[in-house]
Amino acid sequence: MTRILVVQSGPPELLTQAVDAVRAAHPEAELTVLLQREKSEDVPRRAGVEYLLNEGAKRAMIDQLRSRGFEAAYALYTRDPDYWKLEFLPFLVRAGRTYAIDEDLGCFSTRPRDNIALLRHVGAGFGGSPLKAMKAACRALAFPARVAWLAGFELWTNFRSGARWKWPT
Repeated sequence: MTRILVVQSGPPELLTQAVDAVRAAHPEAELTVLLQREKSEDVPRRAGVEYLLNEGAKRAMIDQLRSRGFEAAYALYTRDPDYWKLEFLPFLVRAGRTYAIDEDLGCFSTRPRDNIALLRHVGAGFGGSPLKAMKAACRALAFPARVAWLAGFELWTNFRSGARWKWPT
């Protein structure tokens, strides 16, 4: 029997819809839902679904989830800053396949070779264009290199032997 983990990395109403969608796609699967700390009371429970409370040490919880050997794991990608750590959990538990569910209940793989769908999702936060998302990411990654180059240039031109300071006259 297939074991699937669903991580509550979004609001309770979206989680409930996501659990229903995963159950419809995999009716034979054994579903486990990991509930977020302090937000588990608002989640309606579904029959035939195991709900785990995220309690105790984080490392112990990750080890417990790894030991269950999930074939697939789903996380909600909602662009909400409160949930960013939980979006990485499917990778930490070493599930066989990892998927993301967006706000419109669209599902896509998060494997590196399937990164076009992930890029589209991220790009929606930048006005809907994956190109704008790539540009913003490249700028953010290039900024430290640009600052280092400018600092190195200034050091080289001003502190080398024989360099003269130019004072305005």
